[in-house]
Amino acid sequence: RSAARLLFAARLLQQGHEMGGSGSRQYGPKQISADLWHLGNSESPMMEKTVPFERLRAHFCRQLTVAEKQALVAAVDATRYELWPPPPPGATSLSIDQLTDRIRGLVFGSALGDATGLATEFLRREDVDAFYGPDFAFCPAPAKMKPDTHRMMWLAGDWTDDTDQLILILQSLLHTRGVADEHDFAQRLLTWRERGFAELGDESAAGLGAHTKAVLQDPDFITRPTEVAHAHWAAKRGEASANGGVMRTAITGVPNFFDRAAVLATTTAICRVTHSDPRCVASCVAAAICVSELLRGTEADAYQVVDAAVQAAVSALHMEAAA
Repeated sequence: RSAARLLFAARLLQQGHEMGGSGSRQYGPKQISADLWHLGNSESPMMEKTVPFERLRAHFCRQLTVAEKQALVAAVDATRYELWPPPPPGATSLSIDQLTDRIRGLVFGSALGDATGLATEFLRREDVDAFYGPDFAFCPAPAKMKPDTHRMMWLAGDWTDDTDQLILILQSLLHTRGVADEHDFAQRLLTWRERGFAELGDESAAGLGAHTKAVLQDPDFITRPTEVAHAHWAAKRGEASANGGVMRTAITGVPNFFDRAAVLATTTAICRVTHSDPRCVASCVAAAICVSELLRGTEADAYQVVDAAVQAAVSALHMEAAA
């Protein structure tokens, strides 16, 4: 992450130079460099970091206008995909309205939790308590954010790369009628890495971890994504393994939620596109199976949901070990 922040800072300086002639003459590379120095200086008082933080964020994180938001909503509403195969009779005890509400809640809840968590991500508990205090309201959007080089990449209330990737998986599964396609997902990841969600004002992806970034930068990723991800993991076997696949995976429990084997296959395939560690695959399977069980309407017995998730995760571990 430190290397990523340095690269991001360099990009900011370059953007500041390029944007200097478009209403940003008084906030050029020198001021940007000074503001970045203040944010990165551990000896600078917190109050002295707030103004540089807000200045950097306002300059580089574009806020959409109301008209742009309305156009975006209209474009999303107009998008159509082929329907996934319908659940067979008896697949769920939920009504269609209940099932739809839970799927929407999954997507909205993931984004809201991600946006709320950004305020404290990578911070120690004592740092959180010292800056935000005991009664701070983190939701729906924090009134303030700890000023540092990580949180400066997003506007208050924005979600991070975790939700971005969940949306990419959803778009891919909608395009492929619920069947995991590693190459389709890989291409979407590469496009997003370069442009982010341009319709949301992004210029590129922000927040990528070192492992995922290394995998996406491999020249063979677009043709052999799963093999490339495995090679990067195998080269560092024995070291701490990244688990960036699990934060984006809940959506893989939605298509074919009534078929545990299908959920396991979809989740495993999507995870392996960037993360090959068996423990990461197993954690993704556990999360997705929890979702599928809740969509089947089995939440009345929490132990049943947990038991199904644990059994599926153990099965995934055994399958990965045998592969």
